Amino acid sequence: MVLALSRRLMAEIIEFSKDGVDLLIENGWLERVQETANRQELIH
Repeated sequence: MVLALSRRLMAEIIEFSKDGVDLLIENGWLERVQETANRQELIH
């Protein structure tokens, strides 16, 4: 019984997290990780 409740709780937490990320993306609040500059392009 405890295992079933734990699985259900984990599933709810994952769904809640996904909803949060979707909200961040929808509103433009989630930023991409900054990428390093291409040194070859900077030289030319």
